[in-house]
Amino acid sequence: MKRVIISLLGCCVAIGAAADQKLCGYRDFFHFSDATHPNIYIVDANNTQDLYLQVLGPRSFEIRDSYQCKTGYAQITITDNAYHWCVLDIKDGPYMRHPSISASCSGIGYLGMNYDGLNSYSYTLNFD
Repeated sequence: MKRVIISLLGCCVAIGAAADQKLCGYRDFFHFSDATHPNIYIVDANNTQDLYLQVLGPRSFEIRDSYQCKTGYAQITITDNAYHWCVLDIKDGPYMRHPSISASCSGIGYLGMNYDGLNSYSYTLNFD
């Protein structure tokens, strides 16, 4: 009986570890809305070691899970000239349904993020 209980516990731990691994390896794509002024572009990008951030173009970037499979943070700075800017603080991780973004802006308004559709892993960032 003792061996059966130990075997069942071992099985549950193995299943739990497999379930956690399914959540790892995420990849989220972000782009600026087409309605956003065309002169707004990314000027700086940083991330913690718990995720990878890659700028794909002046108006798009991607965040990927690191090998550690932990929640991490990234920061993107955008501008349209020397006087208007916005810093986006992004939190993303394996147990989050969608990334979260908070913004500190001057002269540019951050209007929020739209999910582009089921299983797209793509988000549109809206500014005024």
